[in-house]
Amino acid sequence: MATPPAIEYTSLAPDKTVGPAQHRFLLISKTADSLLGQLWQAQDLSVQGQPIVTLEFILPTLVTQNTAIEAIKRSVAYGKKLRHKHLALLHGFFQSENQPTFLVSESLDATTLASLLDTGKAQSLSDNQIRGLLLQIAAGLDTAYSSHHISHNSLNPACIYINRGSGVKLSGFATFPAQDHLDSRRTHTQRYDIYQAPETHMGQNRNRSADIYSLACICYEVLTGHPPFATTQDTSQCDPLRLSQPSRLTEQQWQHLQAALSAEPVARPSNAMALVKGIFQPDEPDTSAAPINHDGAENSAPENSAEEAPLPPRLSAADLAPEPTSVENNQSVPEKTGKTKRSKRWAIPLMTFVAGLLIGYLVSQLQSDSSDVVSAVSEDTIIMEAPSLTASDTSEGTEPSTDDHNIQATVSEPGITSEPSSGTDTHTAVSLAAELTESQAPRTLLFRDQIAEGVYGPDMVALPPGQFQMGDSHALGDDNEQPLHAVTIEHPFALSRYEVTFAQYDIFARATQRTFPSDEDWGRDNRPVINISWLDAQAYVTWLAKETGQPYRLPTEAEWEYAARAGTQTAFSWGNEPQSGYAVCDECSSEWDGSQTAPVGSQRPNAWGLYDMSGNVGEWVEDCYAPNYNGAPNNGDARQTDGCNYRAMRGGSWFDIMRLMRPAGRYRHPASASQNDWGFRVALDLPEQFIKENN
Repeated sequence: MATPPAIEYTSLAPDKTVGPAQHRFLLISKTADSLLGQLWQAQDLSVQGQPIVTLEFILPTLVTQNTAIEAIKRSVAYGKKLRHKHLALLHGFFQSENQPTFLVSESLDATTLASLLDTGKAQSLSDNQIRGLLLQIAAGLDTAYSSHHISHNSLNPACIYINRGSGVKLSGFATFPAQDHLDSRRTHTQRYDIYQAPETHMGQNRNRSADIYSLACICYEVLTGHPPFATTQDTSQCDPLRLSQPSRLTEQQWQHLQAALSAEPVARPSNAMALVKGIFQPDEPDTSAAPINHDGAENSAPENSAEEAPLPPRLSAADLAPEPTSVENNQSVPEKTGKTKRSKRWAIPLMTFVAGLLIGYLVSQLQSDSSDVVSAVSEDTIIMEAPSLTASDTSEGTEPSTDDHNIQATVSEPGITSEPSSGTDTHTAVSLAAELTESQAPRTLLFRDQIAEGVYGPDMVALPPGQFQMGDSHALGDDNEQPLHAVTIEHPFALSRYEVTFAQYDIFARATQRTFPSDEDWGRDNRPVINISWLDAQAYVTWLAKETGQPYRLPTEAEWEYAARAGTQTAFSWGNEPQSGYAVCDECSSEWDGSQTAPVGSQRPNAWGLYDMSGNVGEWVEDCYAPNYNGAPNNGDARQTDGCNYRAMRGGSWFDIMRLMRPAGRYRHPASASQNDWGFRVALDLPEQFIKENN
């Protein structure tokens, strides 16, 4: 489906209805300009009771940016999953022809922390109110991570809403690609970049520790009226020891805040609640820090830890009205037991306050209008045989060898290295025989290269030359999948059977003394490596090529789609309709949907024996991203341009919707960026005789 044109805000007016025919909203009034556009109160006409909701209309300049729209869709998907009183509940994203593009959330007031800072009202908050404000932000962050391992990645004052009666509503998870397009129109409190941890500017992971840094920056600004640093891109300018101590903090409290502002992630508190309590209750044992296993691994914070935060008093800011003292049953405050020792400076009376930030009611949650895709799965499985075949491998520029380029004949579990089962030192390959449909797949060969004694590279599937139609032929995609065009893969190549795993990547990281990417506590071993940038993936294939003496590289976009289609031209590699059992995505009916990665190979392979070409993690490819296929190579080569800032990614992930699982689906990201649903697989050029002699 082509991207709809941007609709100007002049089309918006009270009493006007917006949205697709099957889901209409009646506009009531504009409440404020927002980070991504405009906020309007509206009545949801398609839900029983027609509740009041907030529509955030996206800036027309963002609507035309694919990376921005994908980031906003991602944020909405997060907001649908996260259920907590201090996390804004998001209901959906609407983008259609002749309609403005907008997202829908529970009713949000116009007040944000950014507006309080910009107007100076934040400076009038009492110590207890500041403490309560920060505790609620911390509660939202920790709950998002403990329940779904979701970090915010772009925390800043503009995404912290303050609702009358219900307090902080944290929104804008992972919208940093969209915010990158907004620098020219933002005040400093509407920017996310100056609140981001220094390591994120160097292409390292955006994760929980980076959120702690962002919260520390916000804490410092609330206390002083200005952010700690004008930029965090230059680590030499981000020394917390050079900052002036806020007058409201004691020396001990200031040291806690300085630690959270450190450019070294290991120096920061383990979770958001530990940061806030460390600042405001420094003489009290910190029970909110995540426990440490005997092996030194950090556990997630208890899911209910955020609920134990003391209630803050009502804000005295002029735009926040008093609320009644009664609360809804589902918003009752957990009873506090036992005595705690508190700093006198931040003492709170032992009574239940009327909380302008906390007490009140939640807007009724709407039912999501997205339907689950559930399909029956056949019990049949792909049958694989492994007769040993001798193969003469003479890569270009390399003489045949019998000792420095071993290929293991038998295949162990994906991602786990082991000794060869046979003592042969000749090149061998494994034939894959599969029950296939009438689409005649080529006979495929499975092999892997030796890196060192007992250590092997990824399992590789050899693929022959061929021709296919590249792009969207089913009117399901965006403009970037057009025009449909014929591509001829002129030479044989191999693609890794599975996505590169943590077990494989960690060998590389250890050998090159690189930072080990976070596994988000989901597990390493045979799970696909995540939190990997395109630059990291390039470093891995360069190392693998050097260690094996073979020309390993990232696949091109054309090669990737050719392999993903596996001889088909249907919408999905398995057919034209969504079906469970073939992918892990947000609506694929797997046990990992929308939650985390699955071990590689958990779903059925395509007809050519390749696993997870749809879903699990999005996969970096070699090409510089282009907005369409005009001028694209038709021989399978990668598309390259000078000064390339964005690289293409394919395949969709555990987080994405089913539509992105199509072989034709494509999107872009900065080469230095990384996320917990991005990974890669590797490719290898093969000599012509490798295919001929083994078929």
